[in-house]
Amino acid sequence: MSIRLEREEDVIEALRKSKEQVGYIEPVIVDKKTKEVVIGYHRKKADPNWIEREIEFQNEKQKLLFKIHSDTVRRTVTTKERQSQLIRLASILESEGIPKEQICSEIVKLVPFDEAYVRKLLPAKYKQPIKRKAAKLAVKPVYGEKKEVEAKPAEKKPPPKLMCPICGSALALVGDLLVPYHEALKR
Repeated sequence: MSIRLEREEDVIEALRKSKEQVGYIEPVIVDKKTKEVVIGYHRKKADPNWIEREIEFQNEKQKLLFKIHSDTVRRTVTTKERQSQLIRLASILESEGIPKEQICSEIVKLVPFDEAYVRKLLPAKYKQPIKRKAAKLAVKPVYGEKKEVEAKPAEKKPPPKLMCPICGSALALVGDLLVPYHEALKR
């Protein structure tokens, strides 16, 4: 069970206590060129001498992706903060010449999140409209006449598996809800 500290002062104090009790566990990540703290801002505030690891990032995109992936495995990020990161990444991709309507799918290739989550956080201008799979009418000639026939709907595939971080059971995302995987198959 992780404890979520809301106030910045509480986070910094907890890091000071942690360092006193067990030492430096994770280094602060610093951009080698700019000397900017990329990851570990609170650790640096807790102790200006916190151990650092310098990384030479090729560009802002690589630095941002490093932060997104690191945050995913290291700490809980608020929805607002994650949204800000994804919008910043969308802006970088747009400046690289990626068409706005393709940016969402490009982001999904770069980050450890599924398309539904990325779509939820990005503004509409960065998303290609979802094509609804409605039953379409097909026209087939029957003995020289045209007859309307309803096309068969595509076979329903089970949703992708996710794992519960607590018990390890399989979960599936149905709309905005996580449900047991076996329940999702029944729907």
